[in-house]
Amino acid sequence: EIITVVSEVAIVNIEGIVQYEASLQIPESSETPLTLDSIQKLVDEINEFVAGSIIQGDTSLFFIELFDSQNINLDANSIPVVITIITEEGGSDDLLLAVQNGLGSLSVGLQSNVSFLVSDRFDGCRPDTTILTSQSGNPSLDIYLQWPEINIGEQAVVKCPCRGVDIGNGNLEAQRYCGGNFTKGAKWEIPFVAQCDFSDRARKICNLAELPSSEKLEKLGDIIETQTDFVATEISVAASVLLTAREDASGNRTKDILMW
Repeated sequence: EIITVVSEVAIVNIEGIVQYEASLQIPESSETPLTLDSIQKLVDEINEFVAGSIIQGDTSLFFIELFDSQNINLDANSIPVVITIITEEGGSDDLLLAVQNGLGSLSVGLQSNVSFLVSDRFDGCRPDTTILTSQSGNPSLDIYLQWPEINIGEQAVVKCPCRGVDIGNGNLEAQRYCGGNFTKGAKWEIPFVAQCDFSDRARKICNLAELPSSEKLEKLGDIIETQTDFVATEISVAASVLLTAREDASGNRTKDILMW
């Protein structure tokens, strides 16, 4: 008896390959209207001209292909394509800029007078920001989580930000998965940010980290002495901020805080 088991889709990233979404800009013409065959022929001709061209350093263009060819709008002069790059750098803002500039230079030599507009990563998620607004609506207490550029199938993990202070043993973090697929492209999934969504009191304590040591200790002492019912995260944040001033700390106020 033969048993067939269907597993989940596996995501496999190929090292040294980065893909970008782009649009092939075709100038308006009075010639025969575009067809899928004529567009594919144009892409093939472009590949013959630019494939293998050096874009920057060890980065070169591998090939260009139509994206979602079954749903292309033939009345438009902007055709979606996927550009595959060979590089050892990995995705980055610098690589994106190099690809944009490189394709711009290559387009000059094309007899068809077309151009490319590179828009986003196809096989990975570009840098992104999640804003955790404060409970009070005070923008100065908003927390910004910066997600790095990663490949499809990878998980981004960032430490909860506290004005550059490492909180506790560093186990407070947020996570976000780069999902999608190699058919429709990458997309960021909903982030898990509960550990970083601090109370307003914890956020106010984080903001003290940028103050001079004496002022930091004074304001932190005021918070500790006038407020109660601190939760574990607030205590961890306060202790971590206090450590940034401890080397310069002196006097009775410092002793009072250290004994808290």
